[in-house]
Amino acid sequence: MTSSPPKLIPALLGGLFIGVLSALPFVSVANCCCLWVITGGYIAAWLQQKNYDPPITIGDGTVVGLLAGFVGGIVHYLTVLPIELYLGSLTAGMSGGFMPARQEIPPEFRRMMNELGPQGLLLLGSMFFAVISVIFGTIGGILGAIMVRKASPPSVPPVPPVRWGAPPSLPSQGTPGSPPPSWPPPPPRPPGDEKPPE
Repeated sequence: MTSSPPKLIPALLGGLFIGVLSALPFVSVANCCCLWVITGGYIAAWLQQKNYDPPITIGDGTVVGLLAGFVGGIVHYLTVLPIELYLGSLTAGMSGGFMPARQEIPPEFRRMMNELGPQGLLLLGSMFFAVISVIFGTIGGILGAIMVRKASPPSVPPVPPVRWGAPPSLPSQGTPGSPPPSWPPPPPRPPGDEKPPE
Protein backbone atom coordinates (compact mmCIF):
# COMPACT_ATOMS: atom_id res chain seq x y z
CA MET A 1 0.00 0.00 0.00
CA THR A 2 1.62 3.28 -1.13
CA SER A 3 1.20 6.55 0.76
CA SER A 4 -0.44 9.56 -0.87
CA PRO A 5 1.81 12.35 -2.19
CA PRO A 6 2.46 15.30 0.15
CA LYS A 7 0.02 18.17 -0.20
CA LEU A 8 0.39 20.51 2.78
CA ILE A 9 3.91 21.87 2.25
CA PRO A 10 3.59 22.21 -1.58
CA ALA A 11 0.24 23.98 -1.14
CA LEU A 12 1.67 26.38 1.46
CA LEU A 13 4.68 27.28 -0.69
CA GLY A 14 2.58 27.63 -3.85
CA GLY A 15 0.03 29.75 -1.98
CA LEU A 16 2.79 31.95 -0.58
CA PHE A 17 4.05 32.55 -4.11
CA ILE A 18 0.53 33.41 -5.30
CA GLY A 19 -0.38 35.71 -2.42
CA VAL A 20 2.81 37.73 -2.15
CA LEU A 21 3.39 38.35 -5.85
CA SER A 22 -0.27 39.15 -6.42
CA ALA A 23 -0.27 41.75 -3.63
CA LEU A 24 2.98 43.60 -4.34
CA PRO A 25 2.57 46.92 -6.15
CA PHE A 26 3.70 46.96 -9.79
CA VAL A 27 4.57 43.25 -9.63
CA SER A 28 0.87 42.37 -9.40
CA VAL A 29 0.32 43.92 -12.85
CA ALA A 30 1.54 40.64 -14.38
CA ASN A 31 -1.41 38.96 -12.68
CA CYS A 32 -3.84 40.52 -15.17
CA CYS A 33 -4.13 37.13 -16.87
CA CYS A 34 -3.74 35.22 -13.57
CA LEU A 35 -0.08 34.51 -14.37
CA TRP A 36 1.07 34.35 -10.74
CA VAL A 37 -1.91 32.22 -9.71
CA ILE A 38 -1.43 29.62 -12.44
CA THR A 39 2.32 29.58 -11.79
CA GLY A 40 1.73 29.06 -8.07
CA GLY A 41 -0.48 26.03 -8.75
CA TYR A 42 2.14 24.69 -11.14
CA ILE A 43 4.87 25.14 -8.49
CA ALA A 44 2.74 23.28 -5.93
CA ALA A 45 2.37 20.30 -8.28
CA TRP A 46 6.09 20.39 -9.11
CA LEU A 47 7.05 20.33 -5.41
CA GLN A 48 4.58 17.52 -4.84
CA GLN A 49 6.16 15.37 -7.54
CA LYS A 50 9.70 16.28 -6.47
CA ASN A 51 9.12 14.86 -2.98
CA TYR A 52 7.25 11.73 -4.14
CA ASP A 53 8.78 8.78 -5.95
CA PRO A 54 5.76 7.34 -7.83
CA PRO A 55 4.18 9.51 -10.55
CA ILE A 56 1.45 11.82 -9.29
CA THR A 57 -1.99 11.74 -10.86
CA ILE A 58 -4.07 14.56 -12.30
CA GLY A 59 -6.27 14.27 -9.21
CA ASP A 60 -3.25 14.92 -6.97
CA GLY A 61 -2.36 18.01 -9.00
CA THR A 62 -5.96 19.22 -8.87
CA VAL A 63 -6.13 18.98 -5.08
CA VAL A 64 -2.76 20.60 -4.41
CA GLY A 65 -3.48 23.40 -6.92
CA LEU A 66 -6.84 24.09 -5.28
CA LEU A 67 -5.25 24.21 -1.84
CA ALA A 68 -2.49 26.51 -3.13
CA GLY A 69 -5.12 28.87 -4.56
CA PHE A 70 -7.00 28.90 -1.27
CA VAL A 71 -3.84 29.62 0.71
CA GLY A 72 -2.89 32.27 -1.86
CA GLY A 73 -6.16 34.10 -1.27
CA ILE A 74 -5.48 34.28 2.48
CA VAL A 75 -1.85 35.32 2.00
CA HIS A 76 -2.94 37.97 -0.51
CA TYR A 77 -5.23 39.63 2.03
CA LEU A 78 -2.64 39.46 4.82
CA THR A 79 -0.04 40.98 2.50
CA VAL A 80 -2.10 43.68 0.83
CA LEU A 81 -3.59 44.92 4.12
CA PRO A 82 -0.38 46.44 5.57
CA ILE A 83 0.59 47.69 2.10
CA GLU A 84 -2.68 49.61 1.87
CA LEU A 85 -2.27 50.92 5.42
CA TYR A 86 1.25 52.26 4.88
CA LEU A 87 1.05 53.14 1.19
CA GLY A 88 -2.56 54.27 1.05
CA SER A 89 -1.69 57.85 0.27
CA LEU A 90 0.57 56.75 -2.60
CA THR A 91 -2.08 54.56 -4.16
CA ALA A 92 -4.69 57.26 -3.69
CA GLY A 93 -2.49 59.74 -5.55
CA MET A 94 -1.91 57.25 -8.35
CA SER A 95 -5.65 56.64 -8.70
CA GLY A 96 -6.45 60.33 -8.90
CA GLY A 97 -6.47 60.17 -12.67
CA PHE A 98 -9.31 57.66 -12.53
CA MET A 99 -11.71 59.94 -10.65
CA PRO A 100 -13.74 60.86 -13.75
CA ALA A 101 -14.33 57.16 -14.34
CA ARG A 102 -15.44 56.78 -10.70
CA GLN A 103 -18.07 59.48 -11.20
CA GLU A 104 -19.73 57.21 -13.74
CA ILE A 105 -20.38 54.58 -11.06
CA PRO A 106 -24.11 54.23 -10.26
CA PRO A 107 -25.16 56.15 -7.12
CA GLU A 108 -26.33 53.02 -5.30
CA PHE A 109 -23.02 51.27 -5.81
CA ARG A 110 -21.10 54.42 -4.85
CA ARG A 111 -23.16 54.70 -1.65
CA MET A 112 -22.36 51.05 -0.81
CA MET A 113 -18.64 51.73 -1.38
CA ASN A 114 -18.80 54.70 0.97
CA GLU A 115 -20.54 52.62 3.64
CA LEU A 116 -18.03 49.80 3.39
CA GLY A 117 -15.03 52.11 3.59
CA PRO A 118 -11.49 51.26 2.47
CA GLN A 119 -11.14 48.23 4.75
CA GLY A 120 -14.46 46.77 3.67
CA LEU A 121 -13.63 47.25 0.01
CA LEU A 122 -10.25 45.63 0.58
CA LEU A 123 -11.88 42.62 2.22
CA LEU A 124 -14.45 42.36 -0.56
CA GLY A 125 -11.74 42.54 -3.23
CA SER A 126 -9.67 39.92 -1.43
CA MET A 127 -12.65 37.57 -1.27
CA PHE A 128 -13.16 38.00 -5.00
CA PHE A 129 -9.46 37.34 -5.58
CA ALA A 130 -9.65 34.20 -3.40
CA VAL A 131 -12.34 32.75 -5.66
CA ILE A 132 -10.28 33.53 -8.77
CA SER A 133 -7.18 32.14 -7.06
CA VAL A 134 -8.85 28.82 -6.25
CA ILE A 135 -10.09 28.40 -9.84
CA PHE A 136 -6.87 29.27 -11.62
CA GLY A 137 -4.67 27.65 -8.97
CA THR A 138 -6.50 24.40 -9.69
CA ILE A 139 -5.82 24.86 -13.41
CA GLY A 140 -2.13 25.42 -12.65
CA GLY A 141 -2.04 22.26 -10.53
CA ILE A 142 -3.57 20.21 -13.34
CA LEU A 143 -1.05 21.58 -15.85
CA GLY A 144 1.78 20.85 -13.43
CA ALA A 145 0.62 17.27 -12.87
CA ILE A 146 0.53 16.69 -16.62
CA MET A 147 3.89 18.31 -17.39
CA VAL A 148 6.13 17.30 -14.46
CA ARG A 149 4.84 13.84 -13.54
CA LYS A 150 7.42 11.08 -13.63
CA ALA A 151 7.23 8.20 -16.08
CA SER A 152 5.56 5.08 -14.78
CA PRO A 153 8.04 2.28 -13.92
CA PRO A 154 8.01 -0.73 -16.29
CA SER A 155 5.70 -3.47 -15.17
CA VAL A 156 7.39 -6.63 -13.90
CA PRO A 157 5.98 -9.82 -15.50
CA PRO A 158 4.46 -12.21 -12.96
CA VAL A 159 6.57 -15.17 -11.89
CA PRO A 160 4.94 -18.44 -12.99
CA PRO A 161 4.07 -20.77 -10.11
CA VAL A 162 6.31 -23.73 -9.45
CA ARG A 163 4.64 -26.99 -10.45
CA TRP A 164 5.88 -30.16 -8.77
CA GLY A 165 5.49 -33.09 -11.14
CA ALA A 166 5.93 -36.84 -10.81
CA PRO A 167 9.38 -38.38 -10.22
CA PRO A 168 11.53 -38.55 -13.34
CA SER A 169 11.14 -42.34 -13.67
CA LEU A 170 8.98 -44.90 -12.02
CA PRO A 171 9.45 -48.69 -11.95
CA SER A 172 7.10 -50.81 -13.99
CA GLN A 173 3.77 -51.53 -12.44
CA GLY A 174 4.19 -55.34 -12.93
CA THR A 175 1.45 -57.75 -13.72
CA PRO A 176 -2.14 -57.16 -12.72
CA GLY A 177 -2.85 -58.35 -9.23
CA SER A 178 0.76 -57.99 -8.08
CA PRO A 179 1.45 -55.68 -5.18
CA PRO A 180 2.43 -52.17 -6.19
CA PRO A 181 6.15 -51.52 -6.24
CA SER A 182 7.63 -49.52 -3.44
CA TRP A 183 9.15 -46.10 -4.05
CA PRO A 184 11.96 -45.41 -3.80
CA PRO A 185 13.25 -48.87 -4.83
CA PRO A 186 15.26 -50.83 -2.25
CA PRO A 187 19.02 -50.44 -2.45
CA PRO A 188 20.94 -53.18 -4.33
CA ARG A 189 22.48 -56.02 -2.37
CA PRO A 190 26.22 -55.99 -1.71
CA PRO A 191 28.35 -58.23 -3.99
CA GLY A 192 29.12 -60.69 -1.15
CA ASP A 193 25.50 -61.65 -0.73
CA GLU A 194 25.09 -62.80 -4.32
CA LYS A 195 25.03 -66.59 -4.88
CA PRO A 196 27.51 -67.96 -7.48
CA PRO A 197 25.88 -69.47 -10.53
CA GLU A 198 25.66 -73.33 -10.52
